[in-house]
Amino acid sequence: MWAILPFRQLFPQHMRHALGSADICFSSPVLSQYFVHGNVHPIHRSHKSPYGGLFQPAFSRLPTLLDQGKWIHIFPEARVHQHPAHQMRYFKWGISRLLLETEIPPAVVPMWIEGFEQIMHESRGFPRFLPRVGKKVVMIFGDELDPKMWDVYRKRWRELRQKYGDDSEELRTGEEATKLRVELTTVVRGEVEKLRRARGWPEEDEGAGTAEFYEKPGMKDWDGRLADGTYVKDT
Repeated sequence: MWAILPFRQLFPQHMRHALGSADICFSSPVLSQYFVHGNVHPIHRSHKSPYGGLFQPAFSRLPTLLDQGKWIHIFPEARVHQHPAHQMRYFKWGISRLLLETEIPPAVVPMWIEGFEQIMHESRGFPRFLPRVGKKVVMIFGDELDPKMWDVYRKRWRELRQKYGDDSEELRTGEEATKLRVELTTVVRGEVEKLRRARGWPEEDEGAGTAEFYEKPGMKDWDGRLADGTYVKDT
């Protein structure tokens, strides 16, 4: 994917920062060193670890990195999701922390990627461990989003901080804070959806961008084929 970038971007001082599952990317000393030197930060997933959640230490460092001018690249669906019509899952609410808790609104560039499922589809057979060659990958970069579009959400966040205090549980799990995170994350997802539509893919199913959509029967598995024909994998 990064073959489109200048070679200097592959050196740690210029490389993007990213998130990696602690139970996969940091499961041994050798792997840990490899990913640490690749600017990958360990993320604990709630269904795998008691240390998971929106306010774990590694994720809490990301707003500071943005304020330092670092580049953070995230896959907001946070898992493999291979839908026949490239319909996206809901985006994880951690995005809201990057936009609400920075001192300066970060520059946000939406990206759309398709074709990886042709290289290593979850339904592939033997030899499963080998990528399929000769496939086409499409990458689209949207325009940098106007930082002012986050102003109304950041204002609401400041008001919540003043109302409840920075250490209040209301800022973590309260109804007002949760609603704000959902709204903001939905806006970000909508910007990526614009790139999807530009590729000519059909309109998504109603509610596809909500967490509730994936609570339906046949849609809750972590690995395998879901009721709507999607192949998913818990990465």
